[in-house]
Amino acid sequence: MKKNIRGVISLHRWTLVILILGAFAFSSCAANLNFNDLVVGTKYSKVNDTMTTSGTEIYVLRFQWSNLNWTSDGYAEVVNSNLAGGTDKETFINNVNLGFNLNDASAITFSFRDKGGNINISVNNDFKNIQDFIEINNTTVGGVNVTIESYDPQNNMGIVRLSGKMSKFKFDEKQILFLVGGQELYIDDLKAE
Repeated sequence: MKKNIRGVISLHRWTLVILILGAFAFSSCAANLNFNDLVVGTKYSKVNDTMTTSGTEIYVLRFQWSNLNWTSDGYAEVVNSNLAGGTDKETFINNVNLGFNLNDASAITFSFRDKGGNINISVNNDFKNIQDFIEINNTTVGGVNVTIESYDPQNNMGIVRLSGKMSKFKFDEKQILFLVGGQELYIDDLKAE
């Protein structure tokens, strides 16, 4: 009988260890943002508006056009168009940047579809103003490797993958880890680790 009790206690200890390790592995994903907890049709139309999804604050920030002029007149809107190729709801970005208030990360991915205009992206306080994401494929931004996966040139859509040490920086008085914006840009399924 004593052997069975010891076996049960040992089994419970191992179960506890597995649960703790599983919780640690799950918590290692800093964020999984798919915008599905937001209401379709909600517009964030003022610079410094804040949208919160999956507990993460996302700031609406000014946008730089391709002529290098800045604008604060755009908006971000929660839509259900599935144009970015993600899951369910997504965010349409029109002449604004979104600054993601995430913890330090070593990888960020998100799906996108760019229907026109230019793109802004910033990592580690290295700001880029580009025409299309494909321009920065297999390059670095802020010391972070950038790859564009599953790229469909006909629809200008795919997945952006940022790999490398990313730390928070200040943009327009907001502490953010990452910034992305466009003129007719859809994004979805942003994951940070």
